[in-house]
Amino acid sequence: MTLLGKRDPGAKTAFFLLIGIASLLVAAYNVALLAASGAVTHAVSNDEAVRDAFGAILWVLLPHMQTRILSICSMCLFVPLGKPLLSIGATFFCFYAVASPVVGALALTDLATSSVPRKLAFCVGATTIAQAPLALFGLIYCSLMDWSSAGRVINSRANTDRRGSGPRSSGPRSSGGPGGSPYSGPLVAITPPCTASLTVPGEPQLVVPPPPHETAHAAQQEAC
Repeated sequence: MTLLGKRDPGAKTAFFLLIGIASLLVAAYNVALLAASGAVTHAVSNDEAVRDAFGAILWVLLPHMQTRILSICSMCLFVPLGKPLLSIGATFFCFYAVASPVVGALALTDLATSSVPRKLAFCVGATTIAQAPLALFGLIYCSLMDWSSAGRVINSRANTDRRGSGPRSSGPRSSGGPGGSPYSGPLVAITPPCTASLTVPGEPQLVVPPPPHETAHAAQQEAC
């Protein structure tokens, strides 16, 4: 993001290099998880049936994490580029127009399989089915966009924010004038009353003494 805002010609290479390194790190974690799948399954429960059910869907976590990191990294530039609606629309389409119908057809019917563990895997992998096309869309968009124009957009937005913060930082602060805070005037100390009276019709007046901390506060005020 910093390189793109500076309109560095190597911003595109750095961006895709970052995605590649992040994907490799997640892939290494997935390999470790797959190697320790037996220990993980045994740590989940002491029930053998629960272990078998969990072990049948544990592999779904591997593509989930891989597509997750790809979708997050590939879509991270849309908001700074001023295209939040495109990001929201793509996310909504992939989750509700692609993943939900596919998972509904595979998990709730016998079109693909009648195996309960496989249907459970389809339900758990619904996010993976959505993240895969979302990551593909983000990668294609970022690879085809004009990075020079994108750098100008981010640079201009950053400079606009900086110029907008300039006038607010100047001006008298204590007087609450132009550029200053309307709440930056002198503070006025309000001394609580020493006593409070409670009057009930037909009854003598009742005087309630103040709490000890208010009495100490009033004494400090008088000493000042």
